Amino acid sequence: MPKTAPAAPPPAREATPTFMPVAAAAPLKQKLLEKNFGVASFKFNRWSAVLEEDQALEDALEPAFWASHVGKILGHDTMQGRGDIIEIRKLDSGLYAELLVVEAGAGFIRVEVVHRHEPKPIELPANVPFTTRWNAGKRLHEVIRKADGAVMAGNFQTRGSAARWIAEHMKALAA
Repeated sequence: MPKTAPAAPPPAREATPTFMPVAAAAPLKQKLLEKNFGVASFKFNRWSAVLEEDQALEDALEPAFWASHVGKILGHDTMQGRGDIIEIRKLDSGLYAELLVVEAGAGFIRVEVVHRHEPKPIELPANVPFTTRWNAGKRLHEVIRKADGAVMAGNFQTRGSAARWIAEHMKALAA
């Protein structure tokens, strides 16, 4: 078989913000060790906590708040827990937050907020004869008449949906 000439190398690309030629890159100090790389769910846990109506996110930031859950987070290996994420939900207000466990020990878990979302507050005009309230038993919002406290509508998952019902009802009354 006849020998063929080696293929010419591809033309060199210029460095751009998304492409850095290997020769131009800074030399690596040390590569990532194999033991330090893996599927996140095998190395860290995500926990979920629902705050009650009388609890606030500020309560969850206190290390003693988690005292009864240290055993779950630490597990059998007392080195576990640090780096875990705790998802916080508050059903009455719609709050969602993610807390990073930065330290865990006997009787405490220290956390920091890494993400927080709260729906925008809804203000109802003062002259509207209705308001909303959280029904703790049903864990849903209701619309009540201010004059006598009668429930006008219920089973709203968010305060915003209850406020929209009030707005639509007021338009219907005005028509």
